[in-house]
Amino acid sequence: MHFFVLLTLMSASIWNLRLRVLAHSFHDARYAFTFERETYDSWAWLALEEGLFSFSLGRGAAQICTEGGWVLCPPGVALTRQIQRVASYHFVRFEPFDERAAPLLTSFAGYGTLRDSARSKANFAALRAASFGEKNHEWRAHLLLDFLRSAFHEKQLATPIAPRDALMETAQRFIETHFAEKISLEALAQSLGLSPSAFSRRFAAGVGVSPQEFLLEIRLRAARRRLLETDETLDCLAPKCGFASGFYFSRMWTKRYGVSPARFRRLHRV
Repeated sequence: MHFFVLLTLMSASIWNLRLRVLAHSFHDARYAFTFERETYDSWAWLALEEGLFSFSLGRGAAQICTEGGWVLCPPGVALTRQIQRVASYHFVRFEPFDERAAPLLTSFAGYGTLRDSARSKANFAALRAASFGEKNHEWRAHLLLDFLRSAFHEKQLATPIAPRDALMETAQRFIETHFAEKISLEALAQSLGLSPSAFSRRFAAGVGVSPQEFLLEIRLRAARRRLLETDETLDCLAPKCGFASGFYFSRMWTKRYGVSPARFRRLHRV
């Protein structure tokens, strides 16, 4: 299957993925793991806030997990790990609601990290707070999904457009620069000399998602920063991120993330 077609199919699946968290624990300033090799009957996510550890999956080669990184281990695969520098880490066991999601999760197996360090730190802080008091496993599942979805989205944005479609690169830059404005994708297509349908197909082939999905994701990421970094009301921040109203923004946010902006802000800002 063509790489960009596969990327598009995965994009459609990652937003529909739902996880059930079975257990979550936070371990602070540890000099060694209790067990250096274990095999689990569920998915396991070992995420490092501070320190350094080495790991391997199954018979794979040893790798290093640095601060902010994580290891996603499939069920039935041996996870070997050894702390190299005093470590603070999260351990989560989970399973997908739909067993058909296993191939998608397998594509994330192994080492992962986010380039967006602010997002990573905020998610880790919220997970840490949850381990001390918040018992809602749905919230933990939301945070874990945010790590995975963000990593996938970063991979999409970093994927070079092949074969160097300059016209679609122009479209990307326009959307990233003007996302807060009232953008007409039909008008953008016309300015590029394309019909709306041709523009949509060509953009998806190059970027991996439709222009509508790309625009929405850019707007939601901008809104997320404002939710975490400001005390602006939804009606105030919505138009700065390209949404017509606070109500519409709240509806789109909740549809995407499964939690209201108000609850996200309350639990994420710790």
